[in-house]
Amino acid sequence: MANILIVDDREDILKSYKLGLEDAGFGRHIFTAKNENEAETVVKEQPIDVVITDLVMLTEQSGMDVLRLAKEKDPLVMVIIITAFDKKLDRYQAFELGAFDCIAKNTPGVKTIDEIVAKTKTALQFRELAITEIENQKKLTFMKRYFDPKVFRIIEEKPDLLNIQRRALTIVFWDIRGFSGLCEILKEHPTLISGFLREYFQISSEVIFNHSGILDKFIGDAVMALFGAFNSKEDRGKNDAINAVNSAICMKERFKELFDRWI
Repeated sequence: MANILIVDDREDILKSYKLGLEDAGFGRHIFTAKNENEAETVVKEQPIDVVITDLVMLTEQSGMDVLRLAKEKDPLVMVIIITAFDKKLDRYQAFELGAFDCIAKNTPGVKTIDEIVAKTKTALQFRELAITEIENQKKLTFMKRYFDPKVFRIIEEKPDLLNIQRRALTIVFWDIRGFSGLCEILKEHPTLISGFLREYFQISSEVIFNHSGILDKFIGDAVMALFGAFNSKEDRGKNDAINAVNSAICMKERFKELFDRWI
């Protein structure tokens, strides 16, 4: 259930707006404040989804102050500014500060509460979309660490590929032979080991991506990769298997160069 904060210096208006929102089905998660100071207390104590604030209260900029403090607490909070003094409202400034919308009181033929209800519903929809988009971007950023950019573009174009389905895969697994003994020899030089592993994992990722594979995981000094997760099924995975073998051969050659350079 959404949390809504109403800010106005008139008690009768607070009650009217609160009742109207409750009647519209917004439940009882509605908080009220008589000025920006009380609003700040609520915002600090409660996660707020939508703020509905009068423009003029203690000062002519009270509504703007509420807008600023709400956005500082949560950049995605939706703020609706209401005013009976339309000429005192700098709409450009309000939108630059992140206001979702502005409502002029006493508009002929329009009930203020009806407009508040309608714009609150829209504001909540926009907030949900914004949160979903940010979460998706976080997932995409995380996934970019494991997918070849070419494969990642395919996923962006065809997200249905991430759905569960049967596919013929080739799985490649490699590790460093004698790595435990090597660590024992170099235990007095831990930075040398970490630097070696960092470059080893970087090269492994490059080799896998260059052969159209997907990095699955690192396990100690071991690397696991998948080939064929998003490619065509027409050849029943034959080309993916060839890519997998070629990646292993390439990694063996690259590892020899790495070993000679570090050890």
